[in-house]
Amino acid sequence: MCWIDDWGQWPKNLRVVELREEVRSKCPSIIEHISDREPGMPWNIDLFIERCTKNGLSEYHLKTIQALVEFAKNCNLGPEWLTDAKGSFAVRDIRGSSSKCTPMGA
Repeated sequence: MCWIDDWGQWPKNLRVVELREEVRSKCPSIIEHISDREPGMPWNIDLFIERCTKNGLSEYHLKTIQALVEFAKNCNLGPEWLTDAKGSFAVRDIRGSSSKCTPMGA
């Protein structure tokens, strides 16, 4: 069982049950706030902010996320948008590198 079968490489003798479809058919209100994302599709800032807004994230936190993404871009640290269902991104760590970056607000 899985929420979404985004692996798709199961042995033929196994039956994969996607819980998303089971829950949707029996009690759709439980998953109203969960968007149907194409498995394996990377996030981007627009999709990420849209999901955060739908989930009720505060304006302060939305602005903090946008500032972090902008900082990462300006310092060539990413972001690298991941493909997980929750919505994630990663930035590189510059410790030990010769990369110079001006901190936000400096």
